Amino acid sequence: MTTGELAARERIKPPSVSRSTHALVESGLLDRLAHPTDGRQVVLQLTDAGAAAAKEEVAAREIALAAQLDDLSPQQRETLAAAARILTEIVEKVD
Repeated sequence: MTTGELAARERIKPPSVSRSTHALVESGLLDRLAHPTDGRQVVLQLTDAGAAAAKEEVAAREIALAAQLDDLSPQQRETLAAAARILTEIVEKVD
């Protein structure tokens, strides 16, 4: 996706995306490729290393979250499930 598309998706300003992506390109996690139809833009693409790092980060967060959820009481789990339903309804109305 382009820098503008990423900014819109993440709801942040394009200059913030440019600064962040520059660091990711420098670290070898992201590539900037020529846009196929618009020479003024670039397309951002994860490198193999970037995809692996993202996958590892997601897995680590899921493990940490699962451990926290395991510690909840049944009442807390019910409350959390109700809150999740409410938040989902809110997000669906906004989008």
